[in-house]
Amino acid sequence: MTAVKRAFAFAEALGAVDVGGRSAVDVHRAGIFRTNSVAPQSDDVPFRTVVWSWDDEPAGVSVDPAAVLTLAESVRWDRRGPAVIGGGIKQVCFVARRADVPRAEFERRYAAHADIARVHHPAVSRYVQNLVVDAHGAGAGAIEAISELWFDTVDDYREHYYAGPDSPDVVRTDVVDYLDFTRGFNVMMETRTQ
Repeated sequence: MTAVKRAFAFAEALGAVDVGGRSAVDVHRAGIFRTNSVAPQSDDVPFRTVVWSWDDEPAGVSVDPAAVLTLAESVRWDRRGPAVIGGGIKQVCFVARRADVPRAEFERRYAAHADIARVHHPAVSRYVQNLVVDAHGAGAGAIEAISELWFDTVDDYREHYYAGPDSPDVVRTDVVDYLDFTRGFNVMMETRTQ
């Protein structure tokens, strides 16, 4: 099932935010890295807060967002138990398409990647793929999709990200010819509950 949502991305880590309505707030959590990552990892990221909204009106915060992205959201799976909903850690991947790959091909390959992720990322308790349908603001132009990989704990992310020793190569082989790692980036985030 596909739903429409908006991502309001902020360059700074916002403190207490009361966004109201149907929304969620994710804030950057520094210093969480893995040694076997396919994509580059850094705490030097352009977005440190993302307010996700399923309502039409903008999120009610006093700072203007650096970027606003309208998304077609597809929840690929959700295995979180009631004890971890609203908790855990989340890898938010701002995905850029290689310039030599047509948008339709990118969308097909990106959707198909969910099957690879299901097998090779066993600790992902919730996996959401968001295709960008409209984007405005600094850094938003290169972003074609946003992936959300939810983990119940930081240890799950660090220790159980991949199913086995061949998993990084399988994932890399699947994505290397349609993703642009020089323009995309990952941000480790925690969901703040209201």
